[in-house]
Amino acid sequence: MTDTQMVMALENVLYADIQGQLLGLYLRVSSGAVDTLEEIESSLAPMTQQAVGSEKLEGLLGRYKELILLAYGSSPAGLEYKAGAVLKPPQPQVKLPIVVTSVNPFKRTEMQKLCFDKWSALGFEIYTVNHHSEVGALKALGILDHQIIEIDDEQTGLALHGKPMPRILSVIELCAVRFDRGLLLVNSDLYPAVNDTVFLETWQNVAPAVGLTRQDVQKLDYFVPASSAPYRQGLDAFYLGYDALHDVLAAARLYKASERMCFGIVGWDFFMGALLKTSFKGTFLDSGFLLHEKHQQTYSDVEEFAHYLTAMQAMGFGIGKDHILAASEMHSNIVATCSENMAHCLPADLAARPHDRPLPEICEAVFRQLETRAPTIIHVLGRDKVLGLLSFVHERPDLDISNVLEELPPSEMLRAFGHVLLILVMFIQLRSEGSSNLTSTYPAGNMHAEAVRIIRKNTTEDWPMRRFEIAKLFAIELSTYEVFNHKLMDFLALSCENESERALVTLVKEFVTGELKNAA
Repeated sequence: MTDTQMVMALENVLYADIQGQLLGLYLRVSSGAVDTLEEIESSLAPMTQQAVGSEKLEGLLGRYKELILLAYGSSPAGLEYKAGAVLKPPQPQVKLPIVVTSVNPFKRTEMQKLCFDKWSALGFEIYTVNHHSEVGALKALGILDHQIIEIDDEQTGLALHGKPMPRILSVIELCAVRFDRGLLLVNSDLYPAVNDTVFLETWQNVAPAVGLTRQDVQKLDYFVPASSAPYRQGLDAFYLGYDALHDVLAAARLYKASERMCFGIVGWDFFMGALLKTSFKGTFLDSGFLLHEKHQQTYSDVEEFAHYLTAMQAMGFGIGKDHILAASEMHSNIVATCSENMAHCLPADLAARPHDRPLPEICEAVFRQLETRAPTIIHVLGRDKVLGLLSFVHERPDLDISNVLEELPPSEMLRAFGHVLLILVMFIQLRSEGSSNLTSTYPAGNMHAEAVRIIRKNTTEDWPMRRFEIAKLFAIELSTYEVFNHKLMDFLALSCENESERALVTLVKEFVTGELKNAA
């Protein structure tokens, strides 16, 4: 071993030793076991002397010292401690923030890996924080050792939620110690559909801390800007500048509820959002480019909000309300704030598509048929929207027609009738194996008559809504249950108001009678 290698080896041993001492001191301060600032300084003194002359050790000591002093400032013994007495390390030269997420190595892994790799391709250092039991599965996905931050039970929500989901506070603490830059905390299934990082300048100019909404899309591979929409029911990413990262950590520790915050557990984004707005002049933005492919929600425990109620009321949200109404108020605040900040949102049509590959041939063929026989509806919806719907129907066989109908613009009832017919024709062309299995007989115990009664009752004075709802009922019965109702078919034919709608009804009739030729 050379002298240089010997020095490096000794430095690594000393680094590990000092890091262990610093972590122990931090935990004692966090738990309130250290009463005075003098005790902290006394504990740090020998380590400071050992670090002299080593840039690596001095950096470690500096980061931990700041974290320890912030923990002391928010502990009972340090409530009277003046934050002004703590000089933060100078802001380092501007660097890209660290991107941190928590990949679920057991579900929707291909999607998460695509998102993970895209962040890396943009030039970000990205890490996934996971329980030690998941490391093997992460490596099997192709995630590298240095991109995995391994944590133990105590740093997860295992005791609280029964799952080893990383605690958000633990993640922020680790980032504050390990890195000398800001933090971008993101859900693992957010795809950054951009080709550069200019968006950071916008965020930094708006506020030191920003809560971000995602952009819901039908299918990531064929993202069509016109068919996406911001999801403002919560916040899916947080940008914390270098200073804000440490400030948020200190402020969050004042609230016991912060210990519950975990990736994958509902409610923590509202708590964090309230913290940013009330403590650091933070704000909320529609990202415009953090794409999220719609999927079945994996959690629905709204009662988890109750644990954050007291803390959020202390910050001025939901005063005099229960947790459900408090959550509703926070949602309204997100909607209003994002609307106010629309000028700072990256336009979706500037976002880069994940893939520029051609559509499947069958989708192109169906589109050509629709373009020929129903050109008006294609024009109204737009070519990109129709192609997006075609690819969605083709690529997501796990979804039925009712899922796709949810994509229709809810405020356009006059045109939505034609949209339903259009989607039904797509399902017929892309999913059906023919009309031989159709029946006009409903199974015992069916709810058809009740559904018709409810539609008639609720649309007595709303003709556009009535024909829209009848079209939906007919489409779902035909596509999902293979039941053909002659009376509803006649109603649709008589309800058409233009040539394109009549052409689509004719296509459905041709399918039922076996006369429709496959577009391919």
